[in-house]
Amino acid sequence: MKRLLAPLFSRLAKALGVTEIQNRLAVVETSHSIAPDLYVRLEQAFRGDPLLVATRQSQYLVHVRPSVTKETPLLDLGCGRGEWLSVLAEDGLEAWGVDENAEVIAICRQRGLTVELKSITNTLSSIPHRSLGAITLFQVLEHLQFSDVLDVLVQARQLLAPGGVLIAEVPNVENIRVGSGTFWIDPTHVRPLFPPVLRFLAEEAGFTQIQTIYSTPLEELPNLEGVDSKIADVILQLHQQINGNGDFAIVARN
Repeated sequence: MKRLLAPLFSRLAKALGVTEIQNRLAVVETSHSIAPDLYVRLEQAFRGDPLLVATRQSQYLVHVRPSVTKETPLLDLGCGRGEWLSVLAEDGLEAWGVDENAEVIAICRQRGLTVELKSITNTLSSIPHRSLGAITLFQVLEHLQFSDVLDVLVQARQLLAPGGVLIAEVPNVENIRVGSGTFWIDPTHVRPLFPPVLRFLAEEAGFTQIQTIYSTPLEELPNLEGVDSKIADVILQLHQQINGNGDFAIVARN
């Protein structure tokens, strides 16, 4: 539809010189996007409180501390509101982030964080190989086309110094509530990344040491005291499928 309408609007705009038609053409060409300020409000409504997000992400500090130095800093791709960068700063780790949303970049700069308004593609192509201690992507890969996910992982591995680590977290679509519901809140999500597929892609990119982490349970475990063990096992399995971990991550090293 976009390919059909865009040439039509273009010809009409050229022939009539009508600004409104030109504006319609712009809407057609960018219909997949969302206004930066609207996206920030969407995150505020559904992503969660920044302090809560930062608390959850602090679990990954142990994985990046050994390899992040001033000479080999951490790069956070798609840094968003900067929760992870704030965690790193408080821990004294050298890090910087990039994002394509000017609104979140402004938020990060107000908080004194080192960030750039830049795309992931342009960022990865401009960094010397083997110069980074860690690369992180929190809730980013599900925004990319499938073929681009592998490209990002391949390039990331090339940029990591020996012993460097890649951390990529995505919504855990093995969880029914996430896969059938909350994943689709964000209109910029392209497609779910099934956890075993993400691990497979990391292996395809050349990573050999890959750890998987499930986190962020949606509900606490039910109290099954006094329940028959066989019945309790079934209830727990159902609980994990419906109310279990909402996030999945790979921690991969060269």
